[in-house]
Amino acid sequence: MLGLHPTGSQPLASGGYAEFAYLYVPGLFEQLIADPAPALEFLVEIVAWDRAAGATTTLRYSMRGFTSGPSDSVANTHYEGRLASPFRFSQSMFQAGALGGRSEPSFGTIRLINLDGGLDGLADMAVDGREVTVRAGGVGFAYDDFRTILSARAEGWRFTETEVELAIQDQVIALDRPLQETLFDDTAGDLEGQPLPVALGICRNVTPRLVDAAGLVYKVADGAVEAIPAVYDGGVALTGGSVPTLDLANGEFTLAASPAQEITCDVTGQTFGAASAPVTAGAIIRALLVEYGGLTDPDDFVPDDFTAVEADNDAAIGLYIPDSRTIPAILDDIIRTIGGFYTFDRQRRFSLGVLKAPNIGSYVAAFGETEIVTLSRRDLPDELAPIVWRWRVGYRRNWTVQTSGLAGAVTDERRAFLAEETRVQTAEDASVRTASPLAAEPPLVPALYDGAADAAAEAARLLALFGVPRFIYEVRVKALGYRLRLNDTVRVTYGRYGLDGGRTMRVIGLTLDGARNETILECLA
Repeated sequence: MLGLHPTGSQPLASGGYAEFAYLYVPGLFEQLIADPAPALEFLVEIVAWDRAAGATTTLRYSMRGFTSGPSDSVANTHYEGRLASPFRFSQSMFQAGALGGRSEPSFGTIRLINLDGGLDGLADMAVDGREVTVRAGGVGFAYDDFRTILSARAEGWRFTETEVELAIQDQVIALDRPLQETLFDDTAGDLEGQPLPVALGICRNVTPRLVDAAGLVYKVADGAVEAIPAVYDGGVALTGGSVPTLDLANGEFTLAASPAQEITCDVTGQTFGAASAPVTAGAIIRALLVEYGGLTDPDDFVPDDFTAVEADNDAAIGLYIPDSRTIPAILDDIIRTIGGFYTFDRQRRFSLGVLKAPNIGSYVAAFGETEIVTLSRRDLPDELAPIVWRWRVGYRRNWTVQTSGLAGAVTDERRAFLAEETRVQTAEDASVRTASPLAAEPPLVPALYDGAADAAAEAARLLALFGVPRFIYEVRVKALGYRLRLNDTVRVTYGRYGLDGGRTMRVIGLTLDGARNETILECLA
């Protein structure tokens, strides 16, 4: 049978779905979502700040009007029947028109009926950044039989004459702030109000901050670092009696004598309380989100995702942050390096993955013409169309470009390194260009790899992924895909586009439409 239960694999509720494993109840809810035309009810809970009371409260709404029972975990509580649309929520790996680079924050809306003006007072309820929970169940369900299908953050109210619309977004909205909020307290110097630098992974030729001019003390990172392998004066490594005194516990070093030229150094980054510094993309993301993003490990993460990313790409990277860049901007730089994406799942847990070709023989759900409402196909973004013949990936970032002020003893090899911000590895297939003269060469990937071999491997992987004809399919299906996640593989059988015999596809975008009881999938194949 085609549908939300995959063909030739375990039921969705019992295999492969860490995000929704707890949803499996061999009873009411499972029977409900298996029904192609279920009688759904939705409960929406919105945490708000009541300005008049000076305290938080929870606003509760339903489609038809609902009151929990005396034995429910939330007992004897009424949900006013105001839902015009229970929710529409979209997730996408990347920003519109792209298949790489920045990840796209998930967003959506909840619409409330306000024909009688009974909700006009919501203007006095501050909801921005606060929790929103959507629960799904059937007509006649007890409260405890409903299941949480969406946890998000409110963005704000929008009022019309007849409705109140609540814009919602995933947890990324709470991360949209500077990564480093600790500032230098240097009233006597030039560093006052500037952020302390952050060093992640293997960083080469960074410019440390001079925190004590009289004592020749330099700070390279906010906190303990694993190593400072070399300090350079005008591009020459200090050796012998000139070797600085290192204070790794505080991310600092002290020069033995006044420098002649600009001071730079290499650093193996912050340890975040561990014995050694995280150096892979997944490990660095996890550590910085705990240290700077306020997330709790493991509760706020999807652990299986990090295990999978580590298996896909365990290369050492490095990122130096001396300024006030935001957390999402830093995450974008890291995830772009491995050709991946990040998001928060519908349970507010941080999720990530690497974009890969669909699994040919394995998929979590199958859809045929019985389930498909509409299906369309479009070309890849311009930079990848019609096909790619060459990929270039950067590596071994030089964090301080130096073309002047170098000591005479600097070797030609070192001068060449210092003159360029990044080095490049290339993968190409001239036969692709022979067959398709307009084949694309995407822009250089400004990756953070330290090793040439790792950059070469990523270039080759991207060429294998996009060096063959691919399309994006938009598949609208009946029923809400509560258990589907970005990066899942699905099988689609349809009477057009060569899909008659079925084809596996990678889910790169996902929209749940509660009002229509439909799911819109964007798939790469």
